[in-house]
Amino acid sequence: MLAALAAGLVVSASGAAWFALRGDRLVAPAEPGPPFEGPLEAAPAGPVRPASAPDASLAPAPVARAEASPRATPPRPAARSRPAPQDDGFVDAMSTGLAALERRAWDEAEDAFARAAAARPGAPEATDGLARARQGARLAAIALHREQAAAAAAREDWRVAGAEHEAALAQDPALAFALEGRARSLALAALHDQLELYVARPERLGADEVAREAERTLQRAREEENPGPRLRERIAGVERALAAARVPVRVVLRSDGRTEVTVLRVGRVGLLEERALELKPGTYTVIGSRPGFRDVRRTLVVEPGRAPAPLDVRCTEAL
Repeated sequence: MLAALAAGLVVSASGAAWFALRGDRLVAPAEPGPPFEGPLEAAPAGPVRPASAPDASLAPAPVARAEASPRATPPRPAARSRPAPQDDGFVDAMSTGLAALERRAWDEAEDAFARAAAARPGAPEATDGLARARQGARLAAIALHREQAAAAAAREDWRVAGAEHEAALAQDPALAFALEGRARSLALAALHDQLELYVARPERLGADEVAREAERTLQRAREEENPGPRLRERIAGVERALAAARVPVRVVLRSDGRTEVTVLRVGRVGLLEERALELKPGTYTVIGSRPGFRDVRRTLVVEPGRAPAPLDVRCTEAL
């Protein structure tokens, strides 16, 4: 016993460590063995080893711990399989719409997003897609009308240009370029129409009032910045017509010598068989009267630089 204590251990007959000597006191191991039974064996003779250097041959055998048996784990319930989502066409419609947006195919995109909205009413993706498609179509229409208006203005087709600006304003009534373009197009269209009318009917320029109106129209046309070739041509045409309207044209009247002839806006001509008059271009009314006969009226059109055929004025229908 003393030898065992000197070695630093006290062992049971079975060889399991029971106490350990630590300095001058006994310390129970972490897992105490069973109580000692039986006589202690005498330690072999020999020098006593210091407690700090125990014999390795006397080290306790490792105590095998019984591993705790794993607790029985109840079986987990089998995971329920989620039902496959119903194919309502929403995903395909959204994919088609987004692809169409990339291609700027606005009508196709709007149709696709409309199908998606019908498949899932209130879906924000479909609502946003519809808004983007419609906005894209609106902006594309505005750009097209603007381009076509510019092309019409370049060829001085002002009525078409005005109509294109009007169509752009139907998309957005506040478009500045369309508001300005419509006003300018309509003004120039009216100016062209007035100038063309003077050229088409130059005989009207013989009237002083019409001639003064033509002069005012010409002044507005000359003030136009960067006039195109068509406007310049019309200005030149009216200038020529005005100049020609100031030159009298020889007109011949014929009658029976018994009919009184009067030219309105000129005066009484009297009885005649044939007489030549110098009249400015214009449209005149010639009246013939004779007692006991119904009056007659003739229209005389005098064109600039061109003598009309002789006009016969005589009363032949008795009352």
